[in-house]
Parts: sequence; C-alpha cells; structure tokens
Amino acid sequence: MSDNRREDFVKRLSTVGFGARESIQVMLSNVVFDIREQVVHKRFREDEMDEVISFHDDAEALWRDAIATTPPISPTELYDRLSALAKRCVGPLGQFESKLSH
Repeated sequence: MSDNRREDFVKRLSTVGFGARESIQVMLSNVVFDIREQVVHKRFREDEMDEVISFHDDAEALWRDAIATTPPISPTELYDRLSALAKRCVGPLGQFESKLSH
C-alpha cells in the first residue's frame, strides 16, 4: 500500500473516530454474538424469544449503522439508540444492561 493510500485511509478512519465509537462497535458485536450463542444453547425460554429476537435485530442494526463510514452515524443518534437498547435490558436481557449503559 502506498503512503498516499495509507494516509487517505487513516484520514477516513479518523473522521469516523477511534476510541469510544470503536469500543461501542466491538461491544455491540459482542452483544449480538452472545445472544446468538445463548439462543443456540437454549438459554432463553420459548416465551422470551420474541423480545430476544427483536432486541438482537435492533442491536445488530445499530452495530451495522455504527460501523458505517459514509456517512457515519451521528454521536447523538448513536447515544439515543444505545440508551433505548439499554432500557430494554430487563428479564433475560438484563445481562446486557451494564454493557450498554457503560
């Protein structure tokens, strides 16, 4: 990779942001993965599955939007959607509340 291509790539990444945004992306991917693993291993009751699936789909959608670089999700929207997810962390999803609130 030439220096110009490398510099262009680093500039593009820096407009999206390292640090908090990157940590949120990793945390969301972990939440999505954890839910999938727990579903496969039958850690949720059948009557909990509608809420688990809805939460998973919203977390996955936010993860996809958080990794988008063109255009990047605004910090306000990211915060609002994370907060909304955290508020849904009750019952079987309570295990994810501290991650999302942090």
